[in-house]
Amino acid sequence: MTPAFDSRRVYDVWQKLISDEELYERLLEDRHRELRDSRGLSEEDLAVLDDFRREPGLRWNIQNLRFRAADHVKVVLQVYLPRTLYFLTKGEDGWLRDLVYEYVAYHRWHEYGRSYLTECIRFARYVRERIAQRRRLPEILDPVMALELAVVEVLRETANVPPEAWQRGPAPDDAALRAARPRWGPAMKIIDLPVDFTEWIQTGDPSHGTVKEEPVALLIRVPSLEESHRVQRLSEGTRLLLERCTGSRTTAEIIAEVEDELGLEPAQVTNMIQRWLADGTLRV
Repeated sequence: MTPAFDSRRVYDVWQKLISDEELYERLLEDRHRELRDSRGLSEEDLAVLDDFRREPGLRWNIQNLRFRAADHVKVVLQVYLPRTLYFLTKGEDGWLRDLVYEYVAYHRWHEYGRSYLTECIRFARYVRERIAQRRRLPEILDPVMALELAVVEVLRETANVPPEAWQRGPAPDDAALRAARPRWGPAMKIIDLPVDFTEWIQTGDPSHGTVKEEPVALLIRVPSLEESHRVQRLSEGTRLLLERCTGSRTTAEIIAEVEDELGLEPAQVTNMIQRWLADGTLRV
C-alpha cells in the first residue's frame, strides 16, 4: 500500500525533482539517497521520492512537463520578441526550440506562467549574459532587442495606470487649446535607435525589407487597454514638439517656442497637438 504523505510535502519534493537535474537522474538509477545530505533531504522526502520512482511513467511525466514548459515559453517569446528570436536563430524553428529548451533548463524549469513580460525580460538577460558570451551575435540584434524590450516596458507600465488616466476629454476649442497645458498620455516612451528598420515593423517580417544606416527616434505607446501598442517614427521636428508637451507650458507658449526655433507655423503646431489629443498621445 502506498504510504500517506502530506500533500504539501509531496508537492515540494515534486518541484525539487523537476528543478534538480542530478536528483532526477539519480532517482531513475535508484541512487537518490546519495544526495540526501547535499540536498537536505529528510527521510520523509526520500520516501516520497521512493514512491515517485515506483509510479509507472515517471520519466515520461517529467519529460512531458519540461517539453510543455519550454513550448509555453517559446510561444510567449514569439509574441513579444519575434525579431529577437529571428536574428538569434535565423528563423529556424528547430534551433529555436533547442534554444528555449536550454534557456528553461538553465533556470531549473521555472517559467513565469502568465507573467509573460517578466519572462521576456529574463530571456533578454539570458541572451546578453549567456548566449552573447559563447557566440558572436548579429550587430542588428542589439537595437532590435532594445526596441522589443522598450515595447515590453511600456506594456508593463499599463498595470500602474489608474482607470481615469485612460479617459480622453472632449476636444477643446481654439481658445481653450491655446490656454491648455498638453501633456503625455499614459504608457508612452521615446526610444533612439542607431539604425532604421521601421520597414520591418510595418510589414511584420524581418526577412524582407531593408535597414537604413541612419538613426531613428520611435514613439511607443498604448492608446488604451482595448487597443494594441503602436510604434511610430518621429521626425526631428515632431519629436522636439512632443518633448515640449510636458504639462508645464501652455499651447500658446509651445507655439511661440517652436515657431522661433523650428520655423513651424502656428497652424501646423495646433493641428499636430489636436491630432495627438484625438488619438490619445496627449492629454490636457
